[in-house]
Amino acid sequence: MERTLEIDFTICGIEVDQPYEGTSISVAMRELEYGGKRLSNCIHLQYRASVAPDTTLSEQEYINRVLLEERHLPLQSLSLLLNRPSRYLGHKARLDGIDVKLKLPRQDFPLGLYNVVAMWDRPLTTIRYSSAVHNDRWPLLETLVSEFRQKPTALRKRLTLPLRWFTKAADEMASLDRLVAFWISFNALYADPYKHERDAIRSYIKIDVDPFIAQRHIDSNEQLLLTLSSLPIELRGGRQIAQELAQALKASPRNYTNVVEIAALTIYGIRCALFHGECDPDSEDDQKHIRVAERLLSRLVRELIAKQMLGYPLTTTKFATHEKLGP
Repeated sequence: MERTLEIDFTICGIEVDQPYEGTSISVAMRELEYGGKRLSNCIHLQYRASVAPDTTLSEQEYINRVLLEERHLPLQSLSLLLNRPSRYLGHKARLDGIDVKLKLPRQDFPLGLYNVVAMWDRPLTTIRYSSAVHNDRWPLLETLVSEFRQKPTALRKRLTLPLRWFTKAADEMASLDRLVAFWISFNALYADPYKHERDAIRSYIKIDVDPFIAQRHIDSNEQLLLTLSSLPIELRGGRQIAQELAQALKASPRNYTNVVEIAALTIYGIRCALFHGECDPDSEDDQKHIRVAERLLSRLVRELIAKQMLGYPLTTTKFATHEKLGP
């Protein structure tokens, strides 16, 4: 007999116009004190799921396993749809109506200063920033979560790293930080240890990018792509990749998959300049390159991950309608 898991999340940086009550997800606005500050741009998101019992584990071991498996899914799915900064503040969980907590065996601090610091809370950057989500958008989140929960374990494991880095990228404010994390998410999708980086990107796009997604991505981001094609971007060896993108965009009829491939390689050129120290983040021109690359890459990776989670392309409906900065 299946058991019932309920997790109440508190998330800062999102506003809703009215409460939502669905089958597996409920959402309502919430005000709270956090870090000595009064926050009015928070939501209470309740996630409900049926989980299979496991009599081979003790109750606490079972709780640990279920919470580790389930708590990231709604948060990462929300970040994927939102693609804008939000901040998870905490959660409370119940199993069959009884409060439960994660209690892992005691572990030593991981070696390295970075690992220790990473365990602390980062600054609450969304204290005055919010994305608005209308009531009729939440079923999309429910569908994404429920469809992905039914996918094979191998697929869910394969998307663990892309989802983790997409969530990190979406929660960053600066375009440079977002681009770096979005690229790692993309890299986790196309990675092939037996191929050169460029060949792995080309192969992934030709084999795994849905033609419908390719056309929709190009048509809906044409101005950004035209801007990208006008930048002085080249690959190592002198290949004028941005000029190739300009020609591909002018072609009639367009080969949409080819345009996505060349655009990805153009962004790869920006990524290489950034990663290898050839980019000056304080330069106005390089900042423009980073902004354009980040916006295009985030939208493409979002589509690619969502397609695998759902089994079909994501709806064109915008999840978040607008952003707000202020009290």
